[in-house]
Amino acid sequence: MFPIIGVSSPPCPPSLLIGQNARLQYIYTDGNNNTWRIWKSCVEYIPITPAQSGSGIYSGGVPVTVRLEPKQYAELRQLLQQAVNDVTLHKVNREKGDSAITEKQSDRTIYLARSSKWQKKIENWLKNLSKSN
Repeated sequence: MFPIIGVSSPPCPPSLLIGQNARLQYIYTDGNNNTWRIWKSCVEYIPITPAQSGSGIYSGGVPVTVRLEPKQYAELRQLLQQAVNDVTLHKVNREKGDSAITEKQSDRTIYLARSSKWQKKIENWLKNLSKSN
């Protein structure tokens, strides 16, 4: 299970951000500009608000922080790394609907085409993470 820490909670409780867990590992931005900040011990979802959206109407929902167990972090990291390593699906420039993965350790960002297999897999995993609570 992935326990939700709280709605509108801080990125990760300080008790989870000790040693190597304190370093932000990845930032994933979906095709609607909703953002997931990923640590080894938790994921913070930062949704787009209507004021930030191009339409002025779209909302990405409610901010949520979810605790990760080591096994879940390993699964998510594997998905992200597979997408980063699959250069055939990378784009040079990000366009509407495309997603982005930033590896914080290397400060490298790659763009994935809208509806690419990795975009779908990563977003399904992340959406299921918050639904499983």
